[in-house]
Amino acid sequence: MLQPQQTLFQCGGGRRDVAASASLTTGLLLGVNGVARTDVHTISNKIDGDAVISEPTLITGLISGSLFVKSGATVQLSGLVVGNVCISADASVTISGTVNGTVINEGGEATILGFVGGIRATPGSETHVLPKAVVRNR
Repeated sequence: MLQPQQTLFQCGGGRRDVAASASLTTGLLLGVNGVARTDVHTISNKIDGDAVISEPTLITGLISGSLFVKSGATVQLSGLVVGNVCISADASVTISGTVNGTVINEGGEATILGFVGGIRATPGSETHVLPKAVVRNR
């Protein structure tokens, strides 16, 4: 597990909540605290700009900006995020795809299996970097 840094990083805004426009599938997603969810949204297309997620979501597509994962949301990312991934407190993100920017964990849970540009974690967050993961700027 990555040791949290003492500096607080603020992710900031994000422009729009895309879960409402994503397709609803009957897929299975492992949520916060290991609870299985079946009401999962899927984003398999390209999102221009930033995206804000507030519901269980599977992302296999491309987000050309940053991804903001709000409290209570669970995300599985096997696609590509060009910007940063910002994880709010009580959110959960599993990254098996690519994040060109930095994963900024502000009190949530992050599991990294894929490629990320960097990691910043605040106290109280959980960030797990698995052995096959690639972190460009450690």
